[in-house]
Amino acid sequence: MNVEAVSFKKFYKNKENIYKNIMLVSKRARQLVDQRFMEMEALLNIEDTEQLNEIDSDIIGKPKSISIAMDELLDSDLEYSTFSNENEENDYYRLGNRPLTLGIAGNSGVGKSTFSSSLTTIFGRQSTLQISGDDYHNWDRSSPMWKTFTHLDPKANRLFQLVKDVRSLINGRAIKSRSYDHLLGYFLPNKISKSEDVIIVEGLHALYPKQLLVELDVCFFIEMDESLRLFLRTRRDVKERGHTEQEVLSEMERRKSDNEKYIKPQASRADVIFTLMPINIELFEQYRSIKSNIKVRACIKHGIYYSELVKVLIGVCGLQVNIESVDEKGEVVLEISGDVLSEDVNLAANILVPHMEELFDFSVEFSEGVQGIMQIITLMEIDEALKRRRNP
Repeated sequence: MNVEAVSFKKFYKNKENIYKNIMLVSKRARQLVDQRFMEMEALLNIEDTEQLNEIDSDIIGKPKSISIAMDELLDSDLEYSTFSNENEENDYYRLGNRPLTLGIAGNSGVGKSTFSSSLTTIFGRQSTLQISGDDYHNWDRSSPMWKTFTHLDPKANRLFQLVKDVRSLINGRAIKSRSYDHLLGYFLPNKISKSEDVIIVEGLHALYPKQLLVELDVCFFIEMDESLRLFLRTRRDVKERGHTEQEVLSEMERRKSDNEKYIKPQASRADVIFTLMPINIELFEQYRSIKSNIKVRACIKHGIYYSELVKVLIGVCGLQVNIESVDEKGEVVLEISGDVLSEDVNLAANILVPHMEELFDFSVEFSEGVQGIMQIITLMEIDEALKRRRNP
């Protein structure tokens, strides 16, 4: 299928607000995607072979829904319709003054910080506060206590202080906290952090204290194929944290029992479990290249939206999606692979979360690849969580 490139200048010149253009094209593309799925479902009820072939060829020959929507915009066939009521505010989510609070847990070296940073990018650094669990370790690197404890042991961390700080931030109060410098191996002087619109709590124990769990709007747990984690964590700790390769391997071995005891059980408390895996383990082990060689499995506890998600991931992003399971409780497991551009992630997010503009006050920068896929699912989870907050 050929896709004709559209000049950015032409797209921008046609309308004044490029962000609204994206929203308009996305919503129109969603209508077309839904219409095509209805047409495909209708084929199942047709028994006449000639009629079936005629309709089937007509559906298959159509251009991409995004291309049609874009052409309609450029031809001025799409317009905005604004409905207002003097007595009602345009506040779909009714966010109020309470920050949106997210929790990200998982073992060391699985990509928690990378995921947290990707979310900060879409919400905006000026509107997001990242709370790192590493800042709540009891001791710095030189302490002999680490010969007795690992960082994964809750007793080696100031978790009650973490809970108190998050509660203060949710209530709009600034906190005074220290930060851990991994390269230097010690804590930096205390700093003042004020509450923001979005608070992300990321760390080994982000879903461990029950007192913290009840404060979080959406909870995520990240896992990683062990061979991939071994490679990425060794590379990170040697290049960025000043460790030797042997030190990293020995510490990973020492932490295995605490991972089973304290970290893995947190997965059961997550709304979404992301598992990162090499697409081809043999090629990965041979070339040690992660570019275009990572797929993600998403276990979504309340996957009420999964059918819409699958349609857009396939139809808009061009990804391969395998629905591994759907159980009677609504838990859905999807395996997603393929390359996706940040522009397609942007369009997909706007299609799936029509009121997304209320969460941002600027043009959003989405990621490409696996991080972009995780961003889409995260926004859908946030959408569901805020709907529950709106209608408790």
